[in-house]
Amino acid sequence: MRSGETRAVLERLLPRVLTGVRNELNATMAGHGPGALALVPRSIELIRFGADLAFDCARSDQIVDPEALSPYEKFGHVVADGGFSAESLRLGVTTSYTAAMRIALAEASVTDRATLMPLVMWSAQLGPLAEAAELGAFFDWHQQRAETGRYREQVIRGLLSGSAAGAGSRAPAHLIALVSPADPRGDLSGKLDRLEQTLLESGALVVARKNFVILLHPLPVVDGPGIRVPEHSSVPALGALGPGVQVVVAKGNTKELPAAFREAVTVWRLVRSRGYPAGFYDLSHVLADRLVSGDPDLATRLSGTVAPLTDSPVLVDTLRGWVLGNADRRRVAAMLHIHPNTLDRRLRQIEQRTGLSVNGYHDLHVLHLALAALSARQ
Repeated sequence: MRSGETRAVLERLLPRVLTGVRNELNATMAGHGPGALALVPRSIELIRFGADLAFDCARSDQIVDPEALSPYEKFGHVVADGGFSAESLRLGVTTSYTAAMRIALAEASVTDRATLMPLVMWSAQLGPLAEAAELGAFFDWHQQRAETGRYREQVIRGLLSGSAAGAGSRAPAHLIALVSPADPRGDLSGKLDRLEQTLLESGALVVARKNFVILLHPLPVVDGPGIRVPEHSSVPALGALGPGVQVVVAKGNTKELPAAFREAVTVWRLVRSRGYPAGFYDLSHVLADRLVSGDPDLATRLSGTVAPLTDSPVLVDTLRGWVLGNADRRRVAAMLHIHPNTLDRRLRQIEQRTGLSVNGYHDLHVLHLALAALSARQ
């Protein structure tokens, strides 16, 4: 089917498509107030523009050029300037394009089946590009405005308190990262400022607090109810922080962000109080500390297991490094800045004093819990 014929078919479909999209957007954005409803006509205009753009590119057999998306970028600035959150913007974009494609495909499947493939191509190419352009402009606005810090703080506070617009099962997922220098001594404020500036380059929502920097990074989905969260490699900015940094992560959609934030703060406090080294942590890394701290009697019994080591902080630190280093001899020696043979001698002393093996799974698990109990009692 020639692009001219396809355009003619699309133009016949557009009135019905735009009517359906307007109705769905009105219903979705009504809870966002009159300002959000005022953006509905602009969304409809963008969908019409998208049809022209997609088929102009189809005529010359080209992929949609991101540089041609300036109207979408302007829309991102309009939404940001109106005081809406990124979640509101994303919800509007997702609703409008999803509704447009659903209605257009339903109409085409009945009346103009030859148009189905061009419409699918439009959806696949234009939708993600438009959303990226709008969100990119939205975050650029955050970074360039004079009141960036205040506005960013308001958005994050709204999300973490659960009062942000658009919260619900359809809301996007976020990774929460609490970033802090592993060594808080010295100019902590200056260190946090430098971390904040580095993270701002990611385009995510970032704000500094007294002891850490909060980063909210969008995720494509939220996994099931397991404990582990996505690896930190899913946020490239975190990988650019360099050594000497502790990062605690949790995840959740907008509705779950307050609980995820509380979990991250709990993990961060345990990591700090237990003297964990620089690295990336989630709840799975501090389960022993969390569980033992909730049972004082058990903590007392377990701490007795490593009581013979307490007169030697070096042996306690060595055992803690052995546990955190997954009993990897070379890795632990490097982490403790000692020779592997020195590590071996210390491990033998630990075994002699406690009567437990540092290599047996069961004994090492008990020693891990005992370290957590010792830290909880100190």
